[in-house]
Parts: sequence; structure tokens; C-alpha cells
Amino acid sequence: MIGILNVQWFDNPGAVLLCYALQQTLAELGWESIVLNYVSGGALPPPFFKRIMRKLRSEKTKMAWIENEYFGRLLRIRCQKYEAFRSQYLRRTLPFKEVDSQLLYGYDIYIVGSDVVWKPEILLSRDADVYFLSFLSDTFKAKRISYAASIGTTDNEILSVLEEKYKVRLQMFDHISVREKESVIFLQRLCKQTVHHMPDPVFLLKKEQYDTLAVSRTCAEEYIYLYMLTPNQKAINFALALSERSGLQILYDVHSDDNLFLRRLFRGKGRAVVSDGPAEFLSRICHAKYVVTNSFHGTAFSLIFEKEVYAFSAQNAGIDTSVRLKDLLSTVGLQYRYNCVFNWENIRSINYQVVRASLYELRERGRDYLQQVLESDARR
Repeated sequence: MIGILNVQWFDNPGAVLLCYALQQTLAELGWESIVLNYVSGGALPPPFFKRIMRKLRSEKTKMAWIENEYFGRLLRIRCQKYEAFRSQYLRRTLPFKEVDSQLLYGYDIYIVGSDVVWKPEILLSRDADVYFLSFLSDTFKAKRISYAASIGTTDNEILSVLEEKYKVRLQMFDHISVREKESVIFLQRLCKQTVHHMPDPVFLLKKEQYDTLAVSRTCAEEYIYLYMLTPNQKAINFALALSERSGLQILYDVHSDDNLFLRRLFRGKGRAVVSDGPAEFLSRICHAKYVVTNSFHGTAFSLIFEKEVYAFSAQNAGIDTSVRLKDLLSTVGLQYRYNCVFNWENIRSINYQVVRASLYELRERGRDYLQQVLESDARR
């Protein structure tokens, strides 16, 4: 039995769908697995809509209160959709928050990843004992594998002071693979094991498999889908210019409370899709005319569904977190679709015959690697 550790508990489409893709791929390869439902951060997080409603209650006007109550209901629906998706498609343990919980033990193989499970914030927190499998003693016989784990940054000022901590945490892994080429270079200097570059789990499945998850088309007209992790003014300006020239409305989703405060900017040009769950996220991309995003998984699924995508940078606490997105675009030959300045005359369609071949290579390489490390000799 394989125990999987990642951040599927977070209400983000990438976090949930990559977990689904990894577990589904393992099943197709003939391996039984269960997601160890560790809720990182040391406590069960309050529902997304509750956090936002606490912030919105500081607004004083009656109209603001009415609007915010409406959005609060939509966010409650969003949370329900995420949990419904996880309950239907993921095999999980009960949720737990203790780094020494008994639910962590008893598996022959552990797979950590994908997503930013090895970012500096986790390395320096109590969660490191879980996401670096440090709760297992040296004598524990289980095989330890990382699949496409992510550090999330290439900032040398941050990573240089953490080298020894990464070295100590990773020494007991049997097989190590990460999601970014730059992370391979960084970790290989610290590890005796060979560090491999592997694709995100969402690329391990075919487009047709995601078609079965997406809900039916909910917008009869063509549209631009704007999906951002955090607001990016260049992306917003690009979407507005694209809407102006194409005449298409914008359906926008920002995975933060900023989603609620963009409605005045987009008034008359589009609408928020606040209550979307993972299935709706897939449908929005599948049926969009254009996708504008600063999300890795927004970009990844745009490529899988063969959409005209324009990708932009993202930051978290002032740190550029776009390394994996730029790496992905480079892999499929679409560097020119990153941080674009709008120019209608220069817009040209993506040659998806070339991209399709690259995605096929990623899928085969990732699945072959998983099968190889899973079938390798057990830990001695």
C-alpha cells in the first residue's frame, strides 16, 4: 500500500487535481494507494468563505453588506464543491493535524508530492517532519519517494542559507524527483541520490480523462477566462484589452478575497465565477476562447485542453513564484506567451501539434519513472 502526502486539503484546483491525477495514475499502473489527509499548518483551516466574511464585515454601508452576504453564499458553495469532489474522487484517511499521528504509519511506500511541499516556509515549520518523511525512523523499512515535489523559488538569497537543512531532510529518501529544472541543480549538490526532473502529476493523464470530470458548458457564448492566484495588473490589462478587441466577456476567478473587489473594474465586461469547484474550473478552461492566467495549473490545463493561453508572473509575499510556470512554457516551446504586452496584430495561434508531442513525452516519462522507482528493490 502506498501513502500519498500533498496539500489536497487546500481549496485550489491544482492542489486537488494533481492529487487525483497521481492517485489515478498509480491505480492504472497497478498500485493501491491512499492519501494521508494531513492538514498542514498545524490546525484545520477555517473555511475560505468564513475568512473572507470576517474581512468584509468591516465594510460599513448597507449595500456593501448585502453584496458581501451574497458573495459569502457563493463562497460557501465553492467550499462544498471542493469537498464533494475530494469525497467522490480521492481515497483518503480521516483528516488529522498531528505530525506524529498514527495515521501516518503502516505503509510499504510513501510518495511525497507534487506541489510546493518543500518550499522554505514548510522546511522551517513543524510540517517538515511530515512532508520530508522525517517522522519515519532510520530503521523503518518503507520506501521513500518524492514525485515532482516543488521548492517554489530559485531565490539564491533564500536557498543558500537553507542548504544544510535541505541536505539533512532529504538524506533518507530512496528516490528524489522535483518539478523544476532549477531545483534539480540546487538539490543535486546536496544529495547523494540522483535528482530527477519530472512533470507535474496532471500531465500523467490524457485530456479525455479530464473531459469526464468537467461539468457541462455553463456559458453559451464564447468568453475569456481570467484565472489568477493573486492579482496581476499586467494580466488584468491584457484581459481587458483582449475583451475590447474581441468583443468577448471575461469570466474571472482569483483564488483570494481580491476576487470580490475586482467586480467594479470588470463591470460591463465580465462577471466573477466565485462558486466554482474543480469540475467547473476544468469546464471554464475547456470551453474558453482564450485563457489569461498567472497560475501554473491554469496554464497546464490550458495546454492539455489546447487553448490560446497567455501566462503571467505570480508573487507570494514578494517572492517570484513563477519558476515552474516559466519552466513549463519553455518545455513546450511557448516562452513567448509569458508576460505578454497586448498587440492584436501580433496574436497568432499556438501550434498544438508541437505542444501535443511535448505533452506526450512528459506523460510517458513521468509514468515510466513512477513504475521504475516503485518496482525497484525495497529499502534495505
